[in-house]
Amino acid sequence: MFIKNIIGIAAALLPAYSMAGACSFGSVQEVAFGQYAPNLSTETIRQQLITASCTQAGKLSVSFGPSQVSGTINDRRMRNISGGSSQLRYHLYKSTCKAHELGTGKDALSVAVSAGVVTPIYFCGVIPPMQQVDVGNYEDYVVLTISP
Repeated sequence: MFIKNIIGIAAALLPAYSMAGACSFGSVQEVAFGQYAPNLSTETIRQQLITASCTQAGKLSVSFGPSQVSGTINDRRMRNISGGSSQLRYHLYKSTCKAHELGTGKDALSVAVSAGVVTPIYFCGVIPPMQQVDVGNYEDYVVLTISP
């Protein structure tokens, strides 16, 4: 059984007074997992990239909101948009693809930026293995907020 999975990430870029107008960002692409095989014993991992280009050096905070399906950060889920009732669990992590779940506040991603340098910001989407779900297309949306 194979399942196509997509997580949509809605981006909200919120500059604060100290760096207002000082940064521009590359487009945020969907985390497209492709086909998922529930019988595999390994995680499905996709790394994503956002770029920041700033005219001032500083730190950016990249926050990842809760799943629109589950309403939580620590139990994010995609829903079957093909008509089934199954939900597929997934996680968002820092570029190492492990450790703490990305979220808001202390769980946001902190990135140092240099003036005049394009800075890559990496994060990972991970689907845990061995989830028995219906065949179909799965999606969820997470609001991504970047602020100084």
